[in-house]
Amino acid sequence: MTAQTALTAGRRAAEALMTDTCTITRPTTTPDPDGLDRITETPVWEGRCKVQTYEAHETAAQSGGALVVTQRYSIHIPHNVGAVRVGDLIRVTGYLSVFRVTGLFDKTYATSRRFQVDVETNRDDIDDGGIP
Repeated sequence: MTAQTALTAGRRAAEALMTDTCTITRPTTTPDPDGLDRITETPVWEGRCKVQTYEAHETAAQSGGALVVTQRYSIHIPHNVGAVRVGDLIRVTGYLSVFRVTGLFDKTYATSRRFQVDVETNRDDIDDGGIP
């Protein structure tokens, strides 16, 4: 088996595990006539993806009196998708929070495009069954 044959098989296998659907957008900020920042999002890509945590890593901080926890995840998309940048936003169907791309991951013989992403959660994002 050649390296190219193994790579092609690996890419097929990686895509078979991408059972989620995501939309990637690029936020831009422009001032509106009132002097406030207006954030708009430009679509970058939409399609299959896989979400996973590759290592337990969280940070917590107080913001406006609320606890905000930032968690690190990894999102995989097909190997041939380009144009994703640090700062892009990824919305995955079925997830409450929006993931922000914080790092790109490239390597030889990649079977998928992988991105380090962070997601911020707070008490409002947790389904705790009504526990106060």
